[in-house]
Amino acid sequence: MRNPLNLSDLEMNVLQVAVDHMVEHLEGLISDGPYGEEEDSLYCDRLKAAKRLRRLFDYQPTNISFAVKQMKEAMK
Repeated sequence: MRNPLNLSDLEMNVLQVAVDHMVEHLEGLISDGPYGEEEDSLYCDRLKAAKRLRRLFDYQPTNISFAVKQMKEAMK
């Protein structure tokens, strides 16, 4: 369990979803290429960075029911 920034379960979940979305987006861009050497390199570097962040934020809440409660409250 990693929470390097000491964020709430809800904040960690938001970061996980955002990073997962970025990985999917970049993988889609790369699969649609090639674009040119500079752009391809940039997309690959960004994808590597996003995957490192995904590993960094690979986190499971300490209390699942509390995380669900936080999410429901935030959706109101």
